[in-house]
Amino acid sequence: MRAYQFRQEARSILKNLPGRIPLFLSAIILSIFSISITVRETLLELDGIEISISASFFPLIISLLITFFTLSASFTMLDVIRHKRQEVGFSDSTSAFSGDLFGKLLWTIVLKGIYLFLWSLISIVGVVMAIFGLFLSIDLGQPTATFDMNLSTTSIWLIIVGILIYFLGLAIVAIKQYSYSFAEYLVYDRVSTDSYNGASAAISESKKLLKGYKWKLFCLDFSFIGWYLLTGLTMGLLYFYTLPYATTARLLFYENRLALEKG
Repeated sequence: MRAYQFRQEARSILKNLPGRIPLFLSAIILSIFSISITVRETLLELDGIEISISASFFPLIISLLITFFTLSASFTMLDVIRHKRQEVGFSDSTSAFSGDLFGKLLWTIVLKGIYLFLWSLISIVGVVMAIFGLFLSIDLGQPTATFDMNLSTTSIWLIIVGILIYFLGLAIVAIKQYSYSFAEYLVYDRVSTDSYNGASAAISESKKLLKGYKWKLFCLDFSFIGWYLLTGLTMGLLYFYTLPYATTARLLFYENRLALEKG
């Protein structure tokens, strides 16, 4: 299936689904709140006002809550896609916080974060190399350290290779992030069928499902770029349409991959 087909089916499912807005309401409101916090902090920084360390953690907490409310809605929508239910509501928006799921999902998110951080070290190595190349060009023999515009061959190569490694690292992190995309959905499915084998197993299974399909998933996500830009321009108000739409399309992609794997 192509991206437009997933989008078309997502619209069809959501069109006549009672309770779709209440289901996503918590995630939408928090997303709008998150945008307002980001705008406020940006304006404060432009005015030269320093944000405290404790205040900087608040957006992280909001982001985690958005993730769990979105996952709750996603799990409910999976049941709708699988024809297990015909209507949804606000009461379904907290299913990811249940005792059976919360700890497993949280550890999966943390483990994904650890893996992505380790992969990001490649970019950090690139940055260090580039900085070291620039450092070699500083003439420390002068009373005041000056930058030598006539870079040595070693400095030039360190800077070039460092920049290349930096962008290579970014590309690898992006690819890995897509590889892990379905881990939380798989945790839900495995817990539901009493076949949960741990966060690491869910991540590995996600990598297997998306092998050769990461680009297609990226194309599906990218096809919503216009909606995301409009959402930003409306300070998040368009999330009432965009979030259910994009989430359902992604879930249909996931369901399609499961069906293809089963043959």
